Amino acid sequence: LQKANQGTKRQRRKYLPRTHRSLAVLLESVRDERLCFELKNETTLSGLLFDVDSNLNVNLVDAVLQNLDGTKFRLDETYVNGSMIRYVRFPDKIDPMRSLDHYLDTRARISRAGMRTKRPCSSSFNNRPIPPPPIQLSVQPGGGVPP
Repeated sequence: LQKANQGTKRQRRKYLPRTHRSLAVLLESVRDERLCFELKNETTLSGLLFDVDSNLNVNLVDAVLQNLDGTKFRLDETYVNGSMIRYVRFPDKIDPMRSLDHYLDTRARISRAGMRTKRPCSSSFNNRPIPPPPIQLSVQPGGGVPP
């Protein structure tokens, strides 16, 4: 019985929505971590991951660019086009699956909270009596208020 339960858990985890099965989502889950990117032009770029989008375009902060000949350049901030990335190296201290699970749980919790605020109010709110229109006072030409 336990093996059957474990099999269903694995199957459920295996079939994540397509939007959750990409490297971009994995990179979003490790935002604010120092990563190393090997680019197609044979350079290596390592830095603190600041932002990533669905096309794998990344913004790095406090980055170091190392050319093929070994020269290093320090960059305060840089942008890398996703089509230029060949490999992404994660540090040993990061567990990608744990980070991804935590990120997806947080995203699901936020979306559930957003759904709660968009629900219509209770039926007692919708059935309350309509208040009377406000009283309008007009001033008479003689300066008095009509009776």
